[in-house]
Amino acid sequence: MLKRLMAAIKEQDLWALFLRLSTAGVGAQLLALAVYPLISRLYGPEDFGIRATFAALFMLILPFSTLNLEFALPLVKERSEAGQVFKTSFLLTTALAFLLLIIVGVFYFGAWVAHPVIPFLWLLPIAIFLGGLRKVILGWASWLAHQRALVHSKYWRAGTKSLMELIGGWWQANIWFLVSSQVVGILAMLVYLYGQMRSDLHQIFRDLRN
Repeated sequence: MLKRLMAAIKEQDLWALFLRLSTAGVGAQLLALAVYPLISRLYGPEDFGIRATFAALFMLILPFSTLNLEFALPLVKERSEAGQVFKTSFLLTTALAFLLLIIVGVFYFGAWVAHPVIPFLWLLPIAIFLGGLRKVILGWASWLAHQRALVHSKYWRAGTKSLMELIGGWWQANIWFLVSSQVVGILAMLVYLYGQMRSDLHQIFRDLRN
């Protein structure tokens, strides 16, 4: 990975590359912050409370989706070894999402449970699966030194998430848009990453079937 990164640095202006990578996260956060005054006027406190609960559950469970195996990719030199890390992380994410689907079914259909976030829990297995897949693909993009994909995908996620929240707010303050915006933002990020890394991802998913 280090050799590929150094080769990419030699081919591009070092400072331009550093600026893009270091400001991507900040720029995405500023984009979300810019629309927050509008969003705060479109939804009520209870809506934000439900979204915060859902987001907290998501952030609490997400690290278990891949067990952070993607952080081992920089230590891997061979593509076959990197593919094994990708495969293991993907299978862990799929297994956890399936387990969550069963657990959510118990809470969703259990008449003994009453909480405002319960109707939105069915989104949690989807969010965990997409979130885990995002972690795996971002790790793969880093291993392949896809700087463009790494940078622009953050803007796609933040922009789509903010747009969903605004649309839901204008449409009778629909809380489903507010809660699901996190899921749709990750999906938009994955779609962009797929478009930028199509051939590499096709190859790795072909290897998964073997």
